[in-house]
Amino acid sequence: MLKLRHWILFVVMIIPPIIADIENLVGFWYSVSAIWTALIYTCWLFSIGNAVYSRGSTSRFAIVLFKAGIIYLIICLLSVFYNTAHASDFFPPWQIVLYCVGIFVEFYLFFFVAKNLVHYENDHDLESKSIFLTFCAIWFFPIGIFFIQPRVNRIGYIET
Repeated sequence: MLKLRHWILFVVMIIPPIIADIENLVGFWYSVSAIWTALIYTCWLFSIGNAVYSRGSTSRFAIVLFKAGIIYLIICLLSVFYNTAHASDFFPPWQIVLYCVGIFVEFYLFFFVAKNLVHYENDHDLESKSIFLTFCAIWFFPIGIFFIQPRVNRIGYIET
């Protein structure tokens, strides 16, 4: 996923929801397309964070917490899929807490990837942006893919 061009990654993420919207799919299939996009995005974040951290990061943030956050987000995605598959009108209150914690976990993942990416670029004398701009580019999906993925491709060719 790290060597994909930014536009290919964008197409892989966006085509299923567009097809679901064009075909007026509702319920189960619409949720599958939305979960597809979120899962690809989460895997993209994981691959960037893991690759940059494993190439000799000097960050104080632990990779274990990052990986636990990824697993937590996947559990949140599966809970959305579970609700859609059972199609009940009842929304369990415990899921409110699950999703609120998921929002904080997601921001931690964005910050982890942004901080490690910028630190890696600074350590290898590459042109880098600020941590805040990188964080915002990751946060503003799908526009951020066009700013982050070329940087990831550039560091993918550097040997440590």
